[in-house]
Amino acid sequence: MIYATQYFGVNVKHASPNAKVHEHLYSEGVQLAMYALAVFSVAQWIYAFVLPWFIKKTSVAVSYAVSQAIASACFISFMFIENPYVLMAVMALIAVNFTTMNSVPFGMNFY
Repeated sequence: MIYATQYFGVNVKHASPNAKVHEHLYSEGVQLAMYALAVFSVAQWIYAFVLPWFIKKTSVAVSYAVSQAIASACFISFMFIENPYVLMAVMALIAVNFTTMNSVPFGMNFY
């Protein structure tokens, strides 16, 4: 997620970070990326409350596999989507994977 600002500046706003001509567009892209990261953080916080319920209904392995599938689809979609607001929604979906990836290993019981 640390490259989201670069991605929005270059790929969404089609600006170069080094060109003075595109400086305003690149700054707009960075600003949009920061909003996208805020959406990501809110989605991550909300999903943290849903994850225990989802694990109880399925299993740890299923919840992890589903989150990986969602993240894979989202990252692939970045090649085709240029609308910054749709990309914000995609980043909210990536938060599902991020939450799962950072919390599930601590809840696993090894026998």
